Amino acid sequence: MDVISLPYFPPAIPFPTVISTDFDLTIEDALIRQRLGKGAERVLKSPRNMAIVEAAKKELAELARPAAAWATFNIAGFEHDKVVLENGTRIGGGSVVKVICGATELVAGVCTIGPGMERKAKEYMTAGEAFHGIVLDLLASWAAGVVREQLALQLQFDHYKARGWHASIPLGPGESAWPIAGQQAIFDLLEDEVAAIGVRLEPTMLMVPIKSVSFVMGAGQRPLGQESGSPCEHCELKDTCTHRKKH
Repeated sequence: MDVISLPYFPPAIPFPTVISTDFDLTIEDALIRQRLGKGAERVLKSPRNMAIVEAAKKELAELARPAAAWATFNIAGFEHDKVVLENGTRIGGGSVVKVICGATELVAGVCTIGPGMERKAKEYMTAGEAFHGIVLDLLASWAAGVVREQLALQLQFDHYKARGWHASIPLGPGESAWPIAGQQAIFDLLEDEVAAIGVRLEPTMLMVPIKSVSFVMGAGQRPLGQESGSPCEHCELKDTCTHRKKH
């Protein structure tokens, strides 16, 4: 199958893999209530439960180790739902091409908050302190998503738009119809640098630590498919997910 080639633009110099650790994981009480769902107000009437929430917020600050590894790659063209890179890699699926069409550069990245919070949450669950474990797990999931969100904004505005380029929203494997197996291509592109932030990919295509997320986004000198909005718009669970647009 022929690859749809891109019109010529002067190529960017691909960035070697970058490790980022500057992220803000401050969370507002209103967000915690949203994460806890419809019964939050009733649950949090209990002074004991409120104390647990406050303790979990402190544990978030103490245990989370936010980090991200990312790099850029020149795009050669598009083939159906795949982005074809100059190095021969075919990556993507689902809405990826729709979102980044027009891009001449692809960013691939992996973000994590480390294993500390999930370990502590498991300790609480094992000890019979289920509510504390649930709250900590919810905060950990939120934090991992926020690391990706903040990195994407840094890339969009500081790295690309500051020099007059366009940048798309991020999408990750498992979002839209992009199969989770797409994780492998991202890890292959980033190679050993992912291990440098303490993340590995299991044969099941799940990342360890589990509170880790991966993504790609596109950039270029002309308008792209989708430059604003939420990745949630492309998720197959968007109509039932209780956390949609809450991170």
